[in-house]
Formats: sequence, C-alpha cells, structure tokens
Amino acid sequence: MSHSLYSRQGDKGSTCLPADPHTQVSKDDLVIEFYGTAEELNANLGLLKSKLTLDSPALGEVAEIQRQLYALSLSDSNACPVEHTQIQQLENWIDAKLALLPNQNSAILPGGDTNAALAYICRSICRRAERIAVRLNKQGLASPLIIAYLNRLSDYFLVLARRINQRQGVSDTPLKPTTTSTQD
Repeated sequence: MSHSLYSRQGDKGSTCLPADPHTQVSKDDLVIEFYGTAEELNANLGLLKSKLTLDSPALGEVAEIQRQLYALSLSDSNACPVEHTQIQQLENWIDAKLALLPNQNSAILPGGDTNAALAYICRSICRRAERIAVRLNKQGLASPLIIAYLNRLSDYFLVLARRINQRQGVSDTPLKPTTTSTQD
C-alpha cells in the first residue's frame, strides 16, 4: 500500500500541531511560526554540516544541536524539551572556542569563509526564533529555558563563525562607524 505525502487538510490554511495531531491551528499561528523557524534553522544547520570537513570539531556539535532543535520543533508548548545541561553544553563549547580566539572589541560584520557565513545565517535565524519564543513566553506558551537555550545558541553561532574564519586564515571584519560629511 502506498502512502501519500499530501493530505489536503492544510489547503484551507490550518495544520495540526506536531505534538498534538488532533489540534488544528491556523498556519499563521505563532506556535507554527516558531516551529517553522526552528525547522528553517535546522535546515541551514544541515547545509553548514554538509560543508564542514570531517576534522572539524564543530561537526559533532552541529549534529547534536540539530537533534536538539528537532526535539524542540516537535515539542508540546506546555512541555519544555530544553534542559539546563544543554545550555551548559553550549556554554562549554563557546568557552572552548573563545579560548582560541582573539578578544572581540567591536561588532563584527558577518562573512568571511563560506562556512562562517553559513554560521552567521544560522545565528540570525536563531535570533528570530528567540524573538518568537519571547512572544510565546509572554502568552505562557514557551518556557524561559527555551529562550535561554536560543540566546546561548546564537552566541554559539557567533563564536563558531569566528572560529571557522580563524581556522581558514580569515580575519574578523570589525564594524567601523561611518563618518558623514557635512560638505557636498
């Protein structure tokens, strides 16, 4: 017997919650927006992971983050799939990378090596997911731990991007304030 990919149930703009297939919500519901943003982040992480070399220390980290994001994107909004140990794990990874990097004294423009640029893209998507989680938290639909996890995850992506650039011999590009001329 063959299974169909499409059910046509979403053709009118509603969908089931991943954690509760019996609950229909509008596809523009904030919870669905959060799930979709986590899925977008995970897809971009998959791209980053496919570009990392086998000797990259980040390969296993990115794979673990993908598993965590997948669990997050399928979780019931009343349950929190994030544990303090996952946040601590991110902090440990951040600290290990920071120990190898020069001090950052200014904002840095995203870019450099292609893989670093992908990490910066992941960071911006993660920050969007965090903003959505904050809105969900205000409605009582997301744990503060999810916000903390995403906040730390965005820090991880920044440090990962800088470390990838460093390994590739690419310097950070500090953001320098532009000066405006009063003369025409």
